Amino acid sequence: MIRRLAIAALPLLVLTACGDGGGSAQPTGFWFTAPQNDEQRLEVLHRARGIDPCALLSRAELGKLGAVRSVMNDQPDSCKAETGPAESYKGIDVSWAVVVATVQKGAKSIDKTIDGTRVSLAGNRENLSAEQFGQLVERSCTATAQFPSGAALMMFIDSPLGTEPCDLGEQLLHTAIAEWVKEPPRGTSPDSARTVLTAADPCDVLPKLGVTVNPADRRMRTCDFTYRGDEISIAYGYEKQESILGSRPDDQPADPIDGHIVYRDTDSANDFHFYTAVLGQPINPSTPDPALGALVPTVSVTGKNDEVLTDVMRQILLLFPAQ
Repeated sequence: MIRRLAIAALPLLVLTACGDGGGSAQPTGFWFTAPQNDEQRLEVLHRARGIDPCALLSRAELGKLGAVRSVMNDQPDSCKAETGPAESYKGIDVSWAVVVATVQKGAKSIDKTIDGTRVSLAGNRENLSAEQFGQLVERSCTATAQFPSGAALMMFIDSPLGTEPCDLGEQLLHTAIAEWVKEPPRGTSPDSARTVLTAADPCDVLPKLGVTVNPADRRMRTCDFTYRGDEISIAYGYEKQESILGSRPDDQPADPIDGHIVYRDTDSANDFHFYTAVLGQPINPSTPDPALGALVPTVSVTGKNDEVLTDVMRQILLLFPAQ
């Protein structure tokens, strides 16, 4: 359930890929130019996947918020950091992600321009009633930088009461935008993980299935399409081991697929089936979550027809030989 909620949350944050945007004041360059055709839209995705997300905010920059306690490449295209005191609600936590989509703004947000880039800042103070705000135990802000190319940097800041997280977000975005346009390659940051999913395209399996997807509808870590009459969704990600290893015998098909154990779960209310396979070694074996274990690279395939899902999963796993 944890993994499905995480995957389902992303569409709520993004609307359409590679949209228009930008105005006459925008600087020039690749990220400040709207794509005009499918080839250019695919190039935006390719170059965005090549950016090392952890390199957008160095430990030195994060250290301005407080002593850096941890930095983790928690998803193929995102990072998170913990700074300041370890005591609950006393430190400042930041997470940020590279996406290719037009990001939906908060109901009440502050719009600014930073280094020629449209920025949106939405804090919980502005989006809660006075009574709700008075019950908070920490402050939070969603800060987004939207490039005319269709790519965007999403940032989430949690900070102690008495602080202004959107001010911190603005400060961090200024640095991250400057680093983004340099396109730091994967491996630039010592905190980045190198896995089979690094810069991987979830739509790479489409030629094997004889299916095409409009480049404007593609995403960084998901691929949605119709195959053999079933609506299929593929998602690449890093998940904690115990959140995917089913606890009941019927949580997994009887037979492995091409050397991979494939775990299955079913949403009985909507008749959706979820197939998940581990694609590589743990990312953080020395510092696993005490309850849920280490992060592992996974592929999840969702649909309603078991036969179709098995077919799709088999073709995906051919791209990732069992280790």
